Amino acid sequence: MLKRMREFFQKDNKTIFYLTSIVFAFFFLFAKTWGDDITFMRVENGSLADYWNYAVSFYPSWSSRVLINFVVFIFTDRQSFVPWTIYMGVSLYLLMYSFSALFAQKDHERECNVIITGMILLFPFRVLNSAGWVTTATTYLGPMACGFFSLLPLRKVNEGEKIKWYVWPFYMLALVYGANIEQMMVVILGSYLVGVIYLFLKKKFHPLLVVQLLLAVASFMFILLCPGNNARKNSEIITWYKDWGMLNMIDKVDLGYSTTMQMLWYGSQICLIITCCLFTFLLWKKYRRFSYAMTAGVPTLLMILLGPLRPITLILYPDIHLLTDDIERNGLVTVANRGNIQALGRYIVWAALLSLMIVAVLLLQNHIRELLVSFVLIGAGTASRVVLGFSPTVYASAFRTYSVMFFCIIAVACYVYANSIHQGLISKREVRNLSRISYVLILCSMINSMFMVIN
Repeated sequence: MLKRMREFFQKDNKTIFYLTSIVFAFFFLFAKTWGDDITFMRVENGSLADYWNYAVSFYPSWSSRVLINFVVFIFTDRQSFVPWTIYMGVSLYLLMYSFSALFAQKDHERECNVIITGMILLFPFRVLNSAGWVTTATTYLGPMACGFFSLLPLRKVNEGEKIKWYVWPFYMLALVYGANIEQMMVVILGSYLVGVIYLFLKKKFHPLLVVQLLLAVASFMFILLCPGNNARKNSEIITWYKDWGMLNMIDKVDLGYSTTMQMLWYGSQICLIITCCLFTFLLWKKYRRFSYAMTAGVPTLLMILLGPLRPITLILYPDIHLLTDDIERNGLVTVANRGNIQALGRYIVWAALLSLMIVAVLLLQNHIRELLVSFVLIGAGTASRVVLGFSPTVYASAFRTYSVMFFCIIAVACYVYANSIHQGLISKREVRNLSRISYVLILCSMINSMFMVIN
């Protein structure tokens, strides 16, 4: 039996997914509940009907996340903690599986899956505890995993794979559940709008794509027309942002954009730094020219110098703090500093860094399809965070509002890497070395996750 198990795991390219998901779920057995887990988002000893009725009652008064809140209410019951840890492990597995099915090349699936696992585990999962482990992690991780899973029909239709009728409901349910969180809805709707148009022009049609697009549009309308979202917004203004009424539309765009750029470039997030390093390496392999590699190399260097190495950089160049200091609460441009060259300087630096990264992603593509996939994910993911500038909880929701954007960027990194292997840009030796580096990152990430959960 042991021999058969060993042979199975040696042949199965998703073994790394099974192991990390099981360990991930095991760690959450030691998570401490607090915050919304034991107060606002809890229906103690209720029935499924109680949970559902409570979730539905939120729609006119508080939130459009009916399906997500229903699941949260189930897991915040004291008797459901172990099932919640299983849910977390399954959500992580579904996310990794979806990335593999969407982006990995069949002839190099094992190598791609190692990188996918390493990149996903670089995400700072501690942010999923900002309002309580059960509440926040259930609200974000599961819906994001389902959201990416719901995109699988796009690749299957493009590659001419047959979609069996009995899996249709799974894709449809995954889309409805994933799109119940506003930011993931932006990614799903953007992906299906662009994907359906592209496949239509390529004369590739499948009725499931129309169904999925209609469900995405319906989800958008469900959120847009929710009276509870507006009621909650008015309530949150009093609680979290009393100056909200002083901001006009331009101020809100500035608030969303500036907070997003601040986190992207100066947030010291290892998943973003590794992504930029990977882009720099692949550009060098593809073009063998220093100027091309530096389109990603310059942003990478600045992210490191102004992120993890910021204290040292500020000692050597003290005036750099004018670029990296936290922005004011009402955004980068306020009544107090309008016309100030400092704000303009930040915008110029951000625009330069953003332009270089856009050029880097553009240079890494070899086909219009690859270009569309990369820019839809990055564009929709970034837009889903920038639009938070129109919410009075832009600060109260903390770092978790960056989750969808980060996973979209990670998805593009995995996609570009998989295409680079398929095109032969990376040698077998380099693939092995990158896999070894990824195994180290996976180990470090799991150790970090262990202490993160039990702390």
